[in-house]
Amino acid sequence: MHSTPIVAQKQDIQRLEDQIGQLIRIIANLNERINYLETINTNPFLLPSDVK
Repeated sequence: MHSTPIVAQKQDIQRLEDQIGQLIRIIANLNERINYLETINTNPFLLPSDVK
């Protein structure tokens, strides 16, 4: 019965791929926030639209 280890290995690979995908989304989100903060720091007259 070699099918069980192979199935477990495929599940492990799928889980790793999902986690890598999540990490890529987190990094992209952080990069977007950093770019926003850098823009605000370099151009203090660029105010967010929700300023009261």
